[in-house]
Amino acid sequence: IVVSTNPAVTVDNAATGTLSIINPLTLSGSGQAATVLVPTTNTGSDSAAVFDATGANGKFTVTDLTIAGAGRQLGAAVAFRNGGQGTVARVSITNTSFAAADPSTGTAVLVTAPGGLVTVSASTLTGYGRAGVSVTDGTVVVSGSTITGRGVGDFRNIGVEVLGASSVGIRAASGWAAEDVRSW
Repeated sequence: IVVSTNPAVTVDNAATGTLSIINPLTLSGSGQAATVLVPTTNTGSDSAAVFDATGANGKFTVTDLTIAGAGRQLGAAVAFRNGGQGTVARVSITNTSFAAADPSTGTAVLVTAPGGLVTVSASTLTGYGRAGVSVTDGTVVVSGSTITGRGVGDFRNIGVEVLGASSVGIRAASGWAAEDVRSW
């Protein structure tokens, strides 16, 4: 794994399974099959993320790897909040669900609050609890990605969830039907 970061980046919340990104950080693997990140602890809540880019300087780019959540309770794999921005490219995110008792929780890529642009491209998001990409009051472009939920059941399972004053562009994507892109 190649990590490129501003020296002022602080790794915190290690006990809760969250890496808070408050300064620019780039995490590049050697490919989805070659670099697999497996969280060793739960994220602590259904809204917490493994990687959490927060604030105007919270710029996070993650490329060419897999985040595998099987066996852990993950609110989200990657989150961008309160101005956080960045790119998820050529990444596989699997099995993001927070609680077995409530399988409708868990999001692969979560974007909340006004802020910078988040791009999800050439990625595969599978086995999530609630949404592959969930956007609340944010701006996201999804392109060339495959988004597949957890299958048949009596629960909400959304490919791209659009909430509030959000702007979402979807280009050349596969893996979901038009009815799976919803605005609430």
